[in-house]
Amino acid sequence: MTDLGIFAPGFVTWQRALALAPDDDTRLVVFHNACLEVATYVRHGLDKTVAADKLTEMMDAHSADLDEVQHEIAEAFRYVEPLDQVPDDIEPPHGKSNGKGTADLNVWDSGEMFDTIQPREWLLGNQFCRGFISSLVAAGGVGKTALRMLQFMSMALGRPLCGQHIFRRSRVLILNFEDDENEMKRRIVAVLKHYGIEQRELKGWLLFSSPPKRSKLAQMVKHNRMVGPLVEQINQAIEQYKPDLVSLDPFVKTHSLEENDSGDMDFVCEMLAEMASRYNIAIDSPHHVHKGIIVPGDADSGRGSSGIKDAARLVYTLCPMNENEAVQFGIDSTSRWSFVRLDPAKINIAVHSSEATWFQIHGENIGNGNADYPAGDTVQVVEPWKPPEKWEGTDSFGLNKILDAIARGIEDGRRYSNAGAATDRAAWPLVRAQYPDKTEAQCKRMIRAWIDTGLLYNDEYQDPKRRDAVKGLFVNEAKRPS
Repeated sequence: MTDLGIFAPGFVTWQRALALAPDDDTRLVVFHNACLEVATYVRHGLDKTVAADKLTEMMDAHSADLDEVQHEIAEAFRYVEPLDQVPDDIEPPHGKSNGKGTADLNVWDSGEMFDTIQPREWLLGNQFCRGFISSLVAAGGVGKTALRMLQFMSMALGRPLCGQHIFRRSRVLILNFEDDENEMKRRIVAVLKHYGIEQRELKGWLLFSSPPKRSKLAQMVKHNRMVGPLVEQINQAIEQYKPDLVSLDPFVKTHSLEENDSGDMDFVCEMLAEMASRYNIAIDSPHHVHKGIIVPGDADSGRGSSGIKDAARLVYTLCPMNENEAVQFGIDSTSRWSFVRLDPAKINIAVHSSEATWFQIHGENIGNGNADYPAGDTVQVVEPWKPPEKWEGTDSFGLNKILDAIARGIEDGRRYSNAGAATDRAAWPLVRAQYPDKTEAQCKRMIRAWIDTGLLYNDEYQDPKRRDAVKGLFVNEAKRPS
């Protein structure tokens, strides 16, 4: 028997898994995964021929088709460059040994002088950072993929099309598990056309893949969690194309485990975290929301186990404009669905901002009509949007503090007023108190807008000083900003 050295235990584990497979189809899936792991052994120094012979021997014990076996081995080893021999100091692929049969904890003393501490390697705003997992939680049809497409294209071009800061031009690899190649091409062309960008500018910087449905990060085989073929496929793609960010959209399609099981989700997320750390890349995996109402900035809005949220360090939500916000910004109720807000939900490695970032969704005709479909396709494209000037720099918390003060009224029992002649009852100074940078005219326009939309209204009350019925401002609680 050929000496497999430090890699022998790995082969023993896969031999057992093959023996436990309930049928030939399942056994072939297990063998596929075994080939992918053994390919990492070869990368760590195991002789390629020895590895292939051992894999063939393992399947020969189950009377497997030799051509199919050799095809699986060839596919797994396609991009592997083996070493001539196993170096004496080679480390096993599953951890570093300290010579005593246990893993080295790599303990270090915080009292000793540190080397230079490198800054975190941000790529775009506080959205993506090398070495960390990010996620975007949104309901279907809100514009999640359209927003990510604009952000990724901004990174690939090194231009802030999305209105967020670009730290450096970055190569992006997108694995989309919902849309095929044609649909992704439609989305690319739509953004290029909307922003007037030459397609050649993206060459070598924005890469796509629509992985086979069979490819998963993890799958269940006879009640055992197993690493799926997608892991090694991504590893090979990272080593070949050297991306700064890898996107897997959506998360739920990357595995075939139970998303409500914490252990299952930890298994998947730990693989992504390890990949981000090992290759020093950003990994993004947008996620669908649970049933019910999603609250902007709620980190628990995602479906399934909390392990998904816990693994990511940069989680944002994307929500359509609600009715109260439409009233606040003077947007027609039928148009509000084309405005979406991006809110930080969980930001563990940066300062958390309470302000929403707004985008507007447009339909871009990509001019691909033909005789059967002369109108061609119209595709969602997003662009940054700012609330009207008077609302710029405001947030729901600050606006509600102003409304609280108006609702309480003045201490002596009088009500605030929007009348031009109002002095000590004028409402606009309440806005200035909350937002000192606003001009008097801007503050007055905010009060006027609230009256026009019905959030504030004038009504009679008994003035305790004049002892007469006068008009003052009241708050329509049903229309408060959320």
